[in-house]
Amino acid sequence: MFARVFIFCSLSLIPLCMATSQQCEPAEQSESGKALKGHVFKSKRVQNPYECLMFCSSEFTCQSYNYVTAGNFCELNNRTKEARPEDFVRDETRFYVRRWKNRVSLGSVPEMPAESCGEIKASEQGMAVSGRYWLESQETNMKSKNFLVYCDMVSVDQAWTLLARFSNTDTKNWMDDSGDWWYDSTQAAGETADPSYNADMISPSFWLVSGSELKITRNDDSGHIPLLQTTGNCLSGQTFRSKITSYGDFRNGSVWSGGKCLGKCNVHYGGQYLTTKGFGQASCSGDLQGADEVGFWCSSGWGGSVIMIGGGRAGCSGADHGIGTTVYCDMVSKDGAWTLLARFSNSDTKNWMDDSGDWWYDSAQGAGKTADPSYSADMISPAFWLVSGRELKITRNDDSGHTPLLQTTGNCLSGKTFRSKITSYGDFRNGSVWSNGECLGKCKVKYGGQYLTTEGFGQASCSGDLQGADEVGFWCNEGWSGSVIMIGGGGTGCSGADHGIGTTVAKLASFKIKEDNRREFDFSNDVWGSITKSYSLNLWIR
Repeated sequence: MFARVFIFCSLSLIPLCMATSQQCEPAEQSESGKALKGHVFKSKRVQNPYECLMFCSSEFTCQSYNYVTAGNFCELNNRTKEARPEDFVRDETRFYVRRWKNRVSLGSVPEMPAESCGEIKASEQGMAVSGRYWLESQETNMKSKNFLVYCDMVSVDQAWTLLARFSNTDTKNWMDDSGDWWYDSTQAAGETADPSYNADMISPSFWLVSGSELKITRNDDSGHIPLLQTTGNCLSGQTFRSKITSYGDFRNGSVWSGGKCLGKCNVHYGGQYLTTKGFGQASCSGDLQGADEVGFWCSSGWGGSVIMIGGGRAGCSGADHGIGTTVYCDMVSKDGAWTLLARFSNSDTKNWMDDSGDWWYDSAQGAGKTADPSYSADMISPAFWLVSGRELKITRNDDSGHTPLLQTTGNCLSGKTFRSKITSYGDFRNGSVWSNGECLGKCKVKYGGQYLTTEGFGQASCSGDLQGADEVGFWCNEGWSGSVIMIGGGGTGCSGADHGIGTTVAKLASFKIKEDNRREFDFSNDVWGSITKSYSLNLWIR
């Protein structure tokens, strides 16, 4: 029996309950000439039908029984005819009885696991509610065959099983280089039976439960309304892992496609899809795929996604929208691959220097062209808070070779993400002053490429009393000037501290301008001087 499966959903948990009656129970009424075949777990000879009823009542997992009239034989079943209608057959030598009173609901305890959420819904005849249930693996090599899942029982004609959850707030699981969660993991991770939780999760159902369709919902939607639901038997009876891995092996840096999607399914949208991140191209039809499609292993130019939602490429923002979206990686450098984190531009709106400090501290949504290093506008990639490393480099967006203008040395990041590094010095949101006559942190650097003619690097040859020429400083201040990332010398003889990235002359070093006519920029040599808008600076990590 195939189950409906879904990737990500939210629902307030409701305890399992069963309607009962004090009158004559349906289970006490037999169906003559019928039997449930293939689900007998215990049998014995009895004196009469009443003894068979008592035998069933004494067995915790008895769901129904067949009574063999010739020979007074009692067969206990671990399923009902509602759960397995295909096994309910005519047999003139037997009659069938469903247990009602004190029957343990299918899937409600680990001793009574179901094969799917759909089987539970059928067995309980529409009385099953959404919540936690036990399923049983059909694989023989699992240490524990039973596993806990969340079943959405709200839909009238179907039940959905929670497979996975994707969150930008935690560690790198789905986008790990190994591709382990997509391909190999056979250990559940995260809160597998709580769809309201906001963190990555993979359930054993990801590789064990087969089905026909997928749906995606939000964890903060207690009605778990589909943002997207596939149609046309998208999975064709496969598990989701079988489906997603059938297109090839893309572990450990293998490129999955060149300018195409390797697979597609038709979809329809609903709920809050228009305002949900990842669905930005759900109304756009491009030459890569149409608006009413979801694609698997998609690529266009420098962008890609494991699951692309809506149109792609021409007029539809490339392919870096949906689930499992890639950032740009520079593989040219001889000393390692670099991941694009952020871009700083003086030509657009106030993002990096917003009073709230949101992009530095809090934002958990990618913004801007995260996989196009040539674009000249502000950008923050999920890699900013998800990808850890040792060193940083800064390049220009108009340099296709990504030659470092600056590269840190000496394990500057110590294995941290850049957000962890930059926010470790304190909370400077909403006008809090970050330093007074000092830099709160420093790293050694080396320069290269066009650094001598690039805005922000004006003091790269100057050593001052704030820091030396061969250093980059974090959260620096001198007098009325400051910078989040100061490049080169600062202080006496080195033009204060308003050179580098995130520069300000706010009188006190902060994101908030405290006097009229004060200035701040994404990068500059001198905030009071001329400011370039013809190129941007890219920040990378490795």
